[in-house]
Amino acid sequence: MNFFDKYNQELERSLRELSDSIVHNPDDANLYYQRGFIYYKLNKNQSAETDYLKAVSLGLDSTKMPYYSFVQVYEYTTRDRIILFLFGVVFFVILGLEILRFISMSHN
Repeated sequence: MNFFDKYNQELERSLRELSDSIVHNPDDANLYYQRGFIYYKLNKNQSAETDYLKAVSLGLDSTKMPYYSFVQVYEYTTRDRIILFLFGVVFFVILGLEILRFISMSHN
């Protein structure tokens, strides 16, 4: 087993432990923040964003906690949403042009 496999195993173990702790302490903002950070490290950005937002809604004091990973996840997921939206717009514009071309050809 290489270093990265061991690292990911440790992250997964930490994720399970934090999830168990959250079951017993569902109002602990710090636990959500920590689990969000683990999700971020595992490249599970949607789950990380969800946990970071939950931590903030429970009163996470961002002046005392580092929130750089929250910002990175938010920017990443927002960027992805924008890219997907733009891709969808381009797709439908091209589809619309093809439909118009087909209609104009059928009228000739």
